[in-house]
Amino acid sequence: LSAAAGLNSYAVLLVYGAMARLFPEDYTGSIARLLASTPALTVAAVLFLMEFLADKIPGLDHFWHLLHSFIRPVVGALVAIACVQPEGSPLLDVVAGGSGGTVALVSHLVKSATRLTSTALTAGVANAGLSLAEDILAFLQSLVSIFLPFVALVVVAAIGLLFVLAVPRMARSIDLFGRRRSGGPPAGTAVLCLLLVAPAAFGARPDDVLSTVGEVPREVAGARDIARLDGDSRLDRILLVLPHRNADVLARLLAAQQDPASSDFRRWLLPTEFEQRFGASDEDVSALNDWLTSHGLEVEDAPAGRAALVFSGRVADVESAFDTELHEMLLGDQVRIANIRPARLPLGLARRVAGVLSLHSFPRRRPLARRAPANTDLQGKHYLAPADFTAIYNVDALAAQGLTGSGITIGLLALTNVNVADTTFFRQYFGLPANDPVVVVNGPDPGIVSSDEIEGDIDLQWSGAVAPAARTLLITSKDTVTSSGVDLSALYAVSGNLADVLSMSYGACELEFADVDTALYTNVWAQAAAQGISIVVSSGDSGAGGCDPTGPNASSASVNGLCSSPYATCVGGTQFTDNSSTYWNATNDATTKKSVKGYVPETTWSGSGGGKSILFTRPPWQNTAGLFADNARYVPDVSLAASTRTPYLLIQGHTTGTPGLVLDYGGTSFSSPAFAGIAALMSQKTGTRLGNLN
Repeated sequence: LSAAAGLNSYAVLLVYGAMARLFPEDYTGSIARLLASTPALTVAAVLFLMEFLADKIPGLDHFWHLLHSFIRPVVGALVAIACVQPEGSPLLDVVAGGSGGTVALVSHLVKSATRLTSTALTAGVANAGLSLAEDILAFLQSLVSIFLPFVALVVVAAIGLLFVLAVPRMARSIDLFGRRRSGGPPAGTAVLCLLLVAPAAFGARPDDVLSTVGEVPREVAGARDIARLDGDSRLDRILLVLPHRNADVLARLLAAQQDPASSDFRRWLLPTEFEQRFGASDEDVSALNDWLTSHGLEVEDAPAGRAALVFSGRVADVESAFDTELHEMLLGDQVRIANIRPARLPLGLARRVAGVLSLHSFPRRRPLARRAPANTDLQGKHYLAPADFTAIYNVDALAAQGLTGSGITIGLLALTNVNVADTTFFRQYFGLPANDPVVVVNGPDPGIVSSDEIEGDIDLQWSGAVAPAARTLLITSKDTVTSSGVDLSALYAVSGNLADVLSMSYGACELEFADVDTALYTNVWAQAAAQGISIVVSSGDSGAGGCDPTGPNASSASVNGLCSSPYATCVGGTQFTDNSSTYWNATNDATTKKSVKGYVPETTWSGSGGGKSILFTRPPWQNTAGLFADNARYVPDVSLAASTRTPYLLIQGHTTGTPGLVLDYGGTSFSSPAFAGIAALMSQKTGTRLGNLN
């Protein structure tokens, strides 16, 4: 790019700015965003037109080159820094800037010397044609540099070599009066031909070059390689994440949908409308589908909104499609599978995807429920029944107005099935009206997953406890070897527009997120917001240090990446400050099991997850007093009781022969579905979906 800037700096700015405008997810630096702006592109276009004319007038072109002896190196340095800026290294910025400026200056001097030679040989007659060739080469070289950087390097080196060989010959063929001596055709002809045909001569097709779409998981470095995975083994429901189109337009729409002064205020999109405006194009989906099926893979129908494609097939076919190898790895005492080489696609296809999620079985999502320890305080232990919660948070006053969640659907995202009888008995035991939940299974039924069943029970029982008339759906998908069931459930629920409010009680630290994880949840949650679906996600239960890393990255910290997107409302936890008789009765209500007298003062809970996001900048609605002046997104957004000091009650193990166990748990696994219940009450009150609650 810097070499092209030495030929025509404004052509490079136009190409780079246009690419950053069309593919903002690939051009994340501040310089790229600046060059992609409408004012910058307009100025670059005007200056390119001026250069296009001035550089073709003999005499004026030499003055123009002299003036640009200062401009072109600066542009060369600028685009070089823009290319490395996402790495976040000041030293790398300095090295790139110096190298880019130097390359642009050398390229500019080559161009100027060639033009002076052309003027002497042809009295300036050939200058206009040579200038046009340089303009074309600048555009082509810019595109080749972006799509085929190694080919571009060869082109630049070849042109430089030819210049070194040709210019001395040109100089020797000119006498002191500027006349060409006899002795063969001018070498300038060869230079001009190379300028015109070099990109075509070296230009490998994009389909011949592979680009990375999935990284090797970091755990591979510390695992023992057992053997290559059997090629006939099957991998099911892998996600190929797709980027949104028109991201700037989508951002403006999402803001307008929450602006009472806008004509788009609360005008929610259907999934098909979202797909038409912002989803991957028919051409992109067709090309990717053709590639996958040509390698023997089975592709499910694209979900509405086209946030991802879901495909399955043999290990050997996956390896072939993504140019990688899958191996069995031993980490600790667990055998996992993982790709030992980055997943790659032909460049023409790689530009159409955000990445593949994922080709390994290292766990990335985890449930957050916490069992309350015995003897958690010295003042007497109390527990939260539904009637306690609704009294403390004044939900009872809403119920008295008829606000019980009627007509609203709450979706709880899961990777397990549940025993519906547990929730039926929970409502009976705590004096709630009968209202059985519905289990919606996406794909194969996961059955009861023992390690996750408690999450499903908590979500159904406590969202319904706060909004007892709401329809509650457990939306569940089975874990596969490489895909998390909650990822599949989130995609399915949003693309199917299944609920007005969605709650998730799982965690995944941002430090564990690859770019493709971030892309999936940013895109799915943004689609949900555009459709009016309110997303609430638990912040985590291990305190502000819950995502502190160990080892090489110990200087960094992060938060739950499933809730840090600005399109999700991250729900944290609080702790009641007083368990004394001032606020609690000594006995329970016979029907509801209520024992609280009213509101109980709260304070921060040290177990609540939260802190500064390392993935997202501060959204406009978080520009408020009290936050650090670092432009980062902070979570949680809102908090409710979650401390195990005053645990919640739930039911598990109910059958016709036994009433089941009344268990006491805590954590933001409760505060998130409880807040989903509150969101349902708000939605009923307004008579519409509310979208992004933030």
